[in-house]
Amino acid sequence: MPGRSTTVRERLPATPASVGVARRLVRTTAADAVDGELVDVAVLLVSELVTNAVMHAGTPIELTVSLSHASELTVSVGDGSPHQPVPRSYGRTASTGRGLRMVEDLADDWGVSVGETGKTVWFRVSGDHPGQPGPARRDGRGASRRADTVLVELLNVPLVLHARWQQHAEALLREYLLVRLEEGAPEREVLRHAECSDAVALLDEAIPQPAGGAPGLGVDEQLPRATVAVPGASVPHFATLDETLDRAIALADADGMLSVATPPMARAFRRWVCRQVATQAAGAPPMPWSAR
Repeated sequence: MPGRSTTVRERLPATPASVGVARRLVRTTAADAVDGELVDVAVLLVSELVTNAVMHAGTPIELTVSLSHASELTVSVGDGSPHQPVPRSYGRTASTGRGLRMVEDLADDWGVSVGETGKTVWFRVSGDHPGQPGPARRDGRGASRRADTVLVELLNVPLVLHARWQQHAEALLREYLLVRLEEGAPEREVLRHAECSDAVALLDEAIPQPAGGAPGLGVDEQLPRATVAVPGASVPHFATLDETLDRAIALADADGMLSVATPPMARAFRRWVCRQVATQAAGAPPMPWSAR
C-alpha cells in the first residue's frame, strides 16, 4: 500500500554539529514509513557525506531528504566544493578513505552532480531494490576554468611517493582536525582543513595513480610532467597545507597523536609541491623534483 511522500530541505553550517542534525532529519522524515534497518543505513550514509562536506568543503551544506510513495528514501548533500569525491582503495589500517566505499556498498543507487557553484552527492535506499548498486551517476562537467587559474607544471613527479604521501597526509590532517576541535576552535580549524583538502584534491585530479593501482614496493615510476590547474583563490591553500602539515607532524612527533611519523622523503615532496605552486604563481619557471 502506498505510503506518504515528503521532501525536507535544510541549510546547515560547516560545523561538526551539522552531522547530528542531518541524522535526526533523516530519522524524522523516514519515521514509520521506512523499514528500521534501511533508516539505520541512511543515517550512517548521511553521517559520512555530511562529515565529508564539513571537512573537505568548509562551506554551507544543502541537505535534502525525500521520501516517495513507494517508501524510497533519497538523500542529497550539496556543498560549495567543485571536487568530485573519489572512492579510495586504502588498506584496512588506513584511518580515512572509507566513506564513499560505504555508500557504494550499502546504497541501492547513488551519484554525483557537479555544477558551477559546487557539487551534490546523493544516495537512495529502498527495500524493493536489493543487491549491489551500479557505478555512480556523474552529471555535469564541473566548474569551468577561471581566468585567474595558474597552470602549475610539476616535473618528474614520483607517482608512488605521491600516492603514499596523499594517504598519509589525509589521515594526518583528519586526526589533527579532530585534536584541534577538542581544543575548542571549530570554525577556523574546519576552514583550514577545507583549504588543505582543496590543495590535496587539486593534486589528486592532476596526478595519476601509479601503475597497478595502490602504491607498491618497487622502483618509483616518474611522470615527466603533470599540469595542475590551480584557481587563483586556491593558490594560498598550498601554503596552508604546508603550514598545517608541519604543525600536525610536530604534534605527532611529540606523541600528541596516533599517526605514525612522516618519512623525510614525504616531507620533502610536500614542500617541493607547495613551493612550486607559490613560485610559479609568482612567475618563476618550474623546477623538477629531485630526491637529493
